[in-house]
Amino acid sequence: KLTTETGSSTPAGGDVQAGGKTSPSGKPSSTGTCKVSDESGYVFNMFGLHNDTEDYELTDPNNKQVKLRLNVCAGLTKACGDDKEAGACVMKADGSQLSVGKVSRTVRYFDGTLRLEYINGAKCNGNGKGKTVIEFTCDRTTHISKPVITTSKGSCEFIVSWPTPMACPQKAVP
Repeated sequence: KLTTETGSSTPAGGDVQAGGKTSPSGKPSSTGTCKVSDESGYVFNMFGLHNDTEDYELTDPNNKQVKLRLNVCAGLTKACGDDKEAGACVMKADGSQLSVGKVSRTVRYFDGTLRLEYINGAKCNGNGKGKTVIEFTCDRTTHISKPVITTSKGSCEFIVSWPTPMACPQKAVP
């Protein structure tokens, strides 16, 4: 079982949303705190990675002409075109920008990986809406953590890997 901050639980192997409560059906719901804890009391708080002054900027390794701006559990410091709710934004060489996900503060924990998903971005190449998934992994040796794009589908969907000590288990909050 995994336990949310509110003390409710889900079956082992289930995903837990940050600050979530478990409904009678056993499915977690969220208050969106950017935190999640497991049943042994380990607390993961990813909000410390958000940046109030500057977005993180990543280059797509598959297409150096494409840059991805993102923030963690907070909106971008600069709007993405007309989308002021974007948590991630693609910037193309021609200067165009495309939202690849609305900001979310719901962190999920599943099989030792913390995930933050930004969904419902702008319509993208007729293939649905832009989406960005950030996967935080525990790395106690990294003092300055940097996100890296690991997978991209066109300029519409991105998976970002982020090794950080903040994804390592911490002591329970009293």
